[in-house]
Amino acid sequence: HVFIIVRVHNACTDNVSYSVAVSRSKEVPPFGPPLPKGATFSKCADFHDWLLTKIINAENAVHRSKKFATMAARTRREALRDLAENYVGTHQNEGPSRIASRFLGGSVKRRERQNPKPFLANIRGALSWLVDVHDHSTNQVSPRSPRAGILYS
Repeated sequence: HVFIIVRVHNACTDNVSYSVAVSRSKEVPPFGPPLPKGATFSKCADFHDWLLTKIINAENAVHRSKKFATMAARTRREALRDLAENYVGTHQNEGPSRIASRFLGGSVKRRERQNPKPFLANIRGALSWLVDVHDHSTNQVSPRSPRAGILYS
């Protein structure tokens, strides 16, 4: 999404200097600090700070782009789905032990579930709440019914 190219001039001398070029995808918004046209930078703390600021701002700009935000949301959704499908247990302590076992190379014994529970009932962090639905066109309120959802960032 963003490329920052640093070119060294007069390497290994007392007159070492650097030129910088920045390229960004058109979906990524502009970010500072501005790059002076044709500027070369000497080896100093100011250049170090400028470059570090430019890199951090580039990362933040990429995260603000719609394309990246969509990809990040899809990645989070797939990771959550993977956790729910592969690491949900019937016992509250079963999930973390299965995850630890996978990372430590152990085998996981699978147990048959006798009474499968609804998908969201087994997920830690799932919430349920009561919702009133008000239809303004008919001025009617539906009876309260539980709704479930998953919150993640």
